[in-house]
Amino acid sequence: ALVVLARVRDRTSLAVPVGRSRAAEQQVTLRDRELNTLAAISQALGDAGTAREAAQVVLTPLAELVGAGFAGIALVDERRESATGLYAELDGVRAPFWESVHVDLLHEPSGIASAAFDMAPVAVYDVAGSALVSARLATMVGAQSAAFVPMVAEGVVTGVLVLASTGAKRAFAADELALLQGVASDA
Repeated sequence: ALVVLARVRDRTSLAVPVGRSRAAEQQVTLRDRELNTLAAISQALGDAGTAREAAQVVLTPLAELVGAGFAGIALVDERRESATGLYAELDGVRAPFWESVHVDLLHEPSGIASAAFDMAPVAVYDVAGSALVSARLATMVGAQSAAFVPMVAEGVVTGVLVLASTGAKRAFAADELALLQGVASDA
């Protein structure tokens, strides 16, 4: 009797009220997309031979997944004094201007510097109204909102993953930042 009762309880806890079934289906679909994206990135990272190839593997699917118009990686020097652009895409197309980007982490306010020094993701809803973000870089990419995610290897920030919405402002949710942090750590 206890086994039957436990089975009935398990089945009822899985039941979803009719009004919520559509939202639950959408959430499962989103989670499936995230898992498929992560699996594809993980497999492709193993095949990447250079840092630029790894960046290409990571940025395209991440930008699509979170709906970012801009995605880039900035490499942080060993002394954490400056960062340089490695690779970026704007609206799904390579953005060569990013490769000449140089950020003074000690004297220029930027989300890249904040993520590098805090060793934690930084999200900015209103880029134009934020003193935290480099106005120079925001203008270059047309950023409305942005997320800056440190790439940490052996306790050292080696780079920062930069994602920005370019069409409209948007909030980067905690679960999105956690997902991005996981990918950044793998990369």
